[in-house]
Amino acid sequence: MMAQESVQQQSITQVQLLAALAQQLAEQEQHLLQQQQQQTKILHRLA
Repeated sequence: MMAQESVQQQSITQVQLLAALAQQLAEQEQHLLQQQQQQTKILHRLA
């Protein structure tokens, strides 16, 4: 029984890590999109 609890705990930890990673990637994507929008505005001003 102890081994099964350990596996469940490990699975929960892995899911938490994946969730944190997914959130970090989403934030990074948002930042890149904002940068792209700024660059597009600048290019339109220069054109």
